[in-house]
Amino acid sequence: MEKILVTPRSLTKKRHPAFSLFEDAGLSVVTCTPGVMPGEDELLSLLPGCIGYLAGVEKITARLLEAAPGLQVISRNGAGMENVDIEAAKRLGIKVFPTAGANARGVAELTTGLMIGLLRSIPFSSGALKAERWERREGMELEGKCLGIIGCGEVGRLVAGMAGALGMRVLGYDLYPNMAFCLDSFEWADTEQIFRQADIITLHVPGGEKPLIDREALKAMKEGVYIINTARASVVDEEA
Repeated sequence: MEKILVTPRSLTKKRHPAFSLFEDAGLSVVTCTPGVMPGEDELLSLLPGCIGYLAGVEKITARLLEAAPGLQVISRNGAGMENVDIEAAKRLGIKVFPTAGANARGVAELTTGLMIGLLRSIPFSSGALKAERWERREGMELEGKCLGIIGCGEVGRLVAGMAGALGMRVLGYDLYPNMAFCLDSFEWADTEQIFRQADIITLHVPGGEKPLIDREALKAMKEGVYIINTARASVVDEEA
């Protein structure tokens, strides 16, 4: 029976119902240690003999791919593929696919929750109460605030809709903007306009060689701006 390796922690911690789809297709599901991100040694013991690999965020190296001559396809459980040695996969004839948008609503809701948490000082208040202190900070409302969204793919567009429903003005930037996207509260803008006007900036872009938010970008922003990064850590120069 042909085998599929499944490693995302969210799928292995508790057997996911979707495993039955593989089994109904005559495939055997192989998993790593449940709920734990596998290392290369464990992967080297599991991947050889598999034709498919439903992968999490673990590093997928050339050495690992070369050890699995029967592997035909890798499906990344998420949008990013920077953990996969794409050049090695191409050389070995292994197809690699992301699942863009699969968790878009969850990320958008998290982003919206973080906005509310920051403006209402929820983390501060929670920490103070746990330390048995009653301290109050003046909060702010989202209504009327300007949100700048950098990266208006599926996640960014969902965030724009949620922010608009909360009464925010939304500026959006994307390298390849979908001009058909239209909301009353939304307008397309460049990053310079977003930096000048946004009270909150959310990031929904892939990582690159250089951080998008560096010292110069921070200098161009409004004083007191909140930055929410639910993309990749490399997008922000944390030292700046």
